[in-house]
Amino acid sequence: MDISEKNLEQIIETVLLAGGPDAYPGGAGVAAEFPETFDYAPGGYRRRKAEDYDRALCLDPGPVLDFIYATQPKEWEKFKKQHGADAKDRLLKRLSSEIQKRGTLDVFRKGIGGGRVEDRLSFL
Repeated sequence: MDISEKNLEQIIETVLLAGGPDAYPGGAGVAAEFPETFDYAPGGYRRRKAEDYDRALCLDPGPVLDFIYATQPKEWEKFKKQHGADAKDRLLKRLSSEIQKRGTLDVFRKGIGGGRVEDRLSFL
């Protein structure tokens, strides 16, 4: 049994990606000792590249924006109308700032407030 950290990371990635669009095709790359006892929601995770991460913002903008578009389309349209071409940058900078001030869990639970359209943009 391989108990190396690398193998553990591979098992975790395999389980998180199973059934989703980034699952290992045909089991290629699957760890030899794949635990069959995990319950998971297939397709809930996507494989990302290191280049996708924005170091200045300390987040990966793609999934953040995808989440907003999918879960809050009306609020996003209002936000875009209010901020124009700068809407994405403003949202991401505001989110990053709020996470730094209040922490990730608080922002996830309460969204990003401030008396404007951002009040209605939440992350849970």
